[in-house]
Amino acid sequence: MLSRTARSLYRLGFLIERTENIARILDVNSRMSIEQEAFSDLDVWSPILEITHNRDGFEEHSGQVCESSVVRLLLADADNPYSVRACIMEAREIARTARELISEEVWLHINLFYLQMERDLGRGELHHWHDFSEQVHIFCNAFHGLTYNTMVRGDAWQFMRLGFALERAHMTQRILQIKYHLLLPSTQDVGSPLDLHQWQALLRSVSGYEAYRRLYQARIEPAKVVKLLLLNPGFPRSLHFGIREVSLALRAIGMHNESQYRLYHETERFLDDLRGGAASEDIIAIGLNEYLQSVNERCHQLSMQIHQAFFDTVTVSLSDDREHSFTIQINQQQQTALDTERAAAIFTTSIGQERTT
Repeated sequence: MLSRTARSLYRLGFLIERTENIARILDVNSRMSIEQEAFSDLDVWSPILEITHNRDGFEEHSGQVCESSVVRLLLADADNPYSVRACIMEAREIARTARELISEEVWLHINLFYLQMERDLGRGELHHWHDFSEQVHIFCNAFHGLTYNTMVRGDAWQFMRLGFALERAHMTQRILQIKYHLLLPSTQDVGSPLDLHQWQALLRSVSGYEAYRRLYQARIEPAKVVKLLLLNPGFPRSLHFGIREVSLALRAIGMHNESQYRLYHETERFLDDLRGGAASEDIIAIGLNEYLQSVNERCHQLSMQIHQAFFDTVTVSLSDDREHSFTIQINQQQQTALDTERAAAIFTTSIGQERTT
């Protein structure tokens, strides 16, 4: 598979996951804002701007931080890469160009929702944005169902899996870290109704409230929430589950050069830390905030390694009629034919040196 094609499919999975995360967090924040009468000091809209990297310069471009301005930015602003509209537009374009690698059902599903979205948002009214947000949830869940049920488990499916799994794991970390920094006004509120209310909202933002109740059958305790969201291998939105999906996708794609081997082994080390209890010890030893920062750095590093291993380089394998073989990893460039000629020249030189010796 060409590097640019693999990049597009990885990006498609990433965008669908980002779309669902944005819609889910908006729903939860809206529910919290309705309850502001009970918690008058609760700022429910600034944290979501932090999560989506939209906090800097927001007042200058969009005015006061409130429900209407944040919702418009994250749902309908086509110029904001973290908006639902921008994500769906890019996902639709990727699906159109990679039409031969995805199933007909997946393409029709994306295209139909894109047309419906443009019709609804094109009117410029977001008074009933909750209905649109619910449609986004249904679209994303149906997308995952269609890819699972209609696509062959080849490289195309695995790169999409890789994209949504890493974004899901990274988003869970970001949500937890923003809760640690911003949602709790002061240490005096720890254990208060406000604190418990926020942890409940956090669980709902990752569809984890019912899972928590079924697993623990107890009142909400922050330590158990952290354990569920970071270390539980059976919860589909936990950090552990997401990194395991990344590892399985990398194993299915295969490793053909040194960068890909390093990426896989780094992912396995990350997974071993989550699986073997080292993460629990780290959280206790260094504190939740510091541990979440280390998780953020590791997720970012995995993202960079994925691009380097699969998208920014190309592996060329050459052989001759005497069964000599040669593999070289070169930077991905526009002039692929020129790179292949260079690889062939290196191959010829290598074989010539071998025959001379």
